[in-house]
Amino acid sequence: MLVKVRLSIVSLLALNEGDSSFTIDAFYNISWIDPRLNYKFNFSEIVTLDSNWKSKLWVPDIYFRNSQTLTVLNFFQPIQFFEIRPGNNVTMVVRLNSKLSCNMDLFYYPQDKPQCFIDIVSLTFNSRKLQIDFENFEVDISTTFPKCEVTKYWIENCTKVVNSEKFSCVRGVIRFYRRFSYYFLRIYAPSFLVVIISFAGFWIPVLGWPARVALIVTPLLSLVTMGIQINSEINVSYVVALHIWMMFCDFFVFMCLIEYAIAISYAWYVEDTNSKTTAANVMMMR
Repeated sequence: MLVKVRLSIVSLLALNEGDSSFTIDAFYNISWIDPRLNYKFNFSEIVTLDSNWKSKLWVPDIYFRNSQTLTVLNFFQPIQFFEIRPGNNVTMVVRLNSKLSCNMDLFYYPQDKPQCFIDIVSLTFNSRKLQIDFENFEVDISTTFPKCEVTKYWIENCTKVVNSEKFSCVRGVIRFYRRFSYYFLRIYAPSFLVVIISFAGFWIPVLGWPARVALIVTPLLSLVTMGIQINSEINVSYVVALHIWMMFCDFFVFMCLIEYAIAISYAWYVEDTNSKTTAANVMMMR
């Protein structure tokens, strides 16, 4: 049996680096021919049935293999219906909301280009009994979210052999591009300005320690807070490009603190040396 799939993504709701997932709002159509149906059609007649007929019709057991959660949208009743056309052609149309896993390599984050996919596969029927064909796959790129935009999407074959059985599988791939302006205004620009503020301490007299300490410790605490927020968002166990940027920012601010410690120690050393020299000169004059 051949099952034709059409997936039209109306909206991309989220791309979550923390749990490596993305969420879609889509229309999901599958079509197949059921020779067991016995209905006499008029010419070009289409019979529409509501979701209550799902238990009375045979429906292919195909699903999103990488789906974590899936919900059929419901307005007074589920947005799901069937169309039966001449030739025993059955089409099921569903409006759904699904959260799917996406294996993202965040090493270059946020300059990376994550690539997520939607695998559609049969649960029990192997490829000898059921073949899946991606008839149409489209993404409405005008409804993307602030952090990312869709640059490209395409279809692939993902048929695999499981326990010596081949299962038909089709894949829709979506490539995202992160908007650098979002991360520049939210992370790069604030952290850069924080480092510049800490450099202002170099123009304050060495003995003006309250102002100097405030101009160093406050930026350091701000950078630590930003780092905690970043880690909570991406939640990975390896170093990414943004970690390196934040590490250099922390390093420069920390070196400002080390510089002040050396400068004030040297100032006290010079003052102590001058006081000893003055005392020695006074003793010699006596």
